[in-house]
Amino acid sequence: MWYIYMKKEKQVNNNQNGSFEVWSTPMLGEAKEYPSAETVSQILLKGRLMKRLHATAESETEKKLLQEGIEKMLKKVKKYNFKEDRMEPNERNNASDKLALNVLLRYTLRQGSITQMTFDWILRDLIDIYGFKILQPEEMAGMLIRSGLVGKEENMLVLANKANLEPPTWYLEAMADTETPDDCADFRVNIEERCYAIDDPSTFEVDDAISIKDDWVTVHVADVSRYMSYNSELRTTAQGLATTVYFPERVLTMLPRSVIESGTLKPHPAESYMLSVAFKFDENLNVVDRKIIVGKTTNCVRITYDQVDSVTGDNGKEKQTTGSSDLPEWFNDNDAANITKLNDLAKRLRKKRDGNGALMIMRPEWYPSLTVRDPEAETLEYDVDVKLRVNTQFDSRKIVEEFMIMAGHSVAEVCLEHDIPCPYRVTTAGEDDSFYQSFSSAVKLSPVELDSEQNLESLPAMYEQGTRKLKNQKAAFYSSMCIGHVALKDTYSHFTSPLRRYPDLLLHYHLKDWLVSKNGKKSIVANESSPTASEETVINEILKKTLPVVCERVSAVSNSKKKVMQMVNETWLLRAMKRDCEKNGNEVKLYVGETNWIAASPEHSVSRGNCDYCSTMVLVDYGLMEKVYHDGRYREGMTAKATVDAVEPNSREISMRMI
Repeated sequence: MWYIYMKKEKQVNNNQNGSFEVWSTPMLGEAKEYPSAETVSQILLKGRLMKRLHATAESETEKKLLQEGIEKMLKKVKKYNFKEDRMEPNERNNASDKLALNVLLRYTLRQGSITQMTFDWILRDLIDIYGFKILQPEEMAGMLIRSGLVGKEENMLVLANKANLEPPTWYLEAMADTETPDDCADFRVNIEERCYAIDDPSTFEVDDAISIKDDWVTVHVADVSRYMSYNSELRTTAQGLATTVYFPERVLTMLPRSVIESGTLKPHPAESYMLSVAFKFDENLNVVDRKIIVGKTTNCVRITYDQVDSVTGDNGKEKQTTGSSDLPEWFNDNDAANITKLNDLAKRLRKKRDGNGALMIMRPEWYPSLTVRDPEAETLEYDVDVKLRVNTQFDSRKIVEEFMIMAGHSVAEVCLEHDIPCPYRVTTAGEDDSFYQSFSSAVKLSPVELDSEQNLESLPAMYEQGTRKLKNQKAAFYSSMCIGHVALKDTYSHFTSPLRRYPDLLLHYHLKDWLVSKNGKKSIVANESSPTASEETVINEILKKTLPVVCERVSAVSNSKKKVMQMVNETWLLRAMKRDCEKNGNEVKLYVGETNWIAASPEHSVSRGNCDYCSTMVLVDYGLMEKVYHDGRYREGMTAKATVDAVEPNSREISMRMI
């Protein structure tokens, strides 16, 4: 970059309307060259990158060319009087390294092209050494791994999105607020009945539990807002993160570990704080009464899905009774009666929802399961297996699903009735491919055993047809206005997962603020300059004004993270596919799904040579969907075969030929 010394001369021009000033800038003397910060960072970056590659050079020719490149960079460093040690490779946390790494990663992942500026900045000197082949994503991926900027087993997709996914270090290490007095202490109710937290045995974020007493069913949700003040930096950071991110190799939690451990529902005899919604049904399953309760209990117990199914006898095994070794020690006849009542109610609620036109989808999911090869290694390496997750519709799943949906509906109805600001969960009808990426329901999925070959063969069809159903809905999002949830055919809100979803947590704050105001206390969302409890309507209006912006931002961040999670899963599935092809041969089976004649289908209007048909095909062993263009030989429901020529996990691309 050139900085030019200028001298400004003032000229005055007069006209009939008065005078005005014109500034001219003639150049004085010779131009003098100064390095900008950008130029210096380019030189140092390229020098460090070349030194990294030099250390792992595979041939003497490569090593010689890299050495010449390093010396070229050193001359420039000396010219600007910078110390040579500035060019020594360091951690990739260096700002210029991070910027360049992000650009190269996105190119490697085919998430963007390299501009001329970036080409000049990073690649021109490297192309002199390696030739233009490094512009190929796979070549560049290898270069990044060899340079040490990316670990051999590191997921490049996660690394490229790291800035948007990972919470700041101070936040992860933050402690839960256990010192501030409980705003709801005066009206927090002691829950005495048994509360059943039904989940997988490995779950560490225990959000919800269910209890039944007389004619009332209550869904109890972890009161995590008790441990995080509304006006704290923790809450605003959680808002920016929006949701917990689940990758096969790691979990990036929305909340600090300390807050999760304090807020999660704890098993008896530990005390748990809860925000609960209770509902009472009539004989036709209409809700005739509902209430929001701030409570606490020492009678929360954990029971797994399989254990609940063994009580109802819906898992294909012999029905278990009190005293069985398969059931928890605390389980007694009263617990069996409660589980049976909840199961009967859940089945009737599901039948009623189905009759009202709610969307019911059986959609299996293939997912990567990772095993760490050496837990003691400095850099972790993984073996990946492909497993199936299927919504089996066993009783335990139905109980959780139906009462979580009822909780979300009931809370939304309370908010409508009392004018409480609420981030409603909404969808509208329409064609939208992205919906299946962001579809959120209360169904909790887990691996199941599939015994018959017939069941296995039906799964790709279920997957493709379930995805097609989802395409008939627009992407679910959060809104400050209640415009309905097409899939559920009802008013709905997210309420039951405040440990991993920000809208649930925000709704907890708003509900507790309403309850506090009803009891004559100062608003919990107010700061020192906010109105007192007598002016709670002012606080309500402030929340209503800010809520649309919050809903829009949280929806965008949540959907973006869900898309990244899906892409990361696909990356691992493709790694497994690539390994299988190398080990067992490159022939794969496909299920032929929706098939369209291109000329008659606007969405498939681009013809591919003489291929006038387009089919959505599912790779049977991996659950990956591909669009395949053909001459009409394939019809929906058929099974086809293909030869895989290449699999590129980083860019998520498959090259294959139909057999």
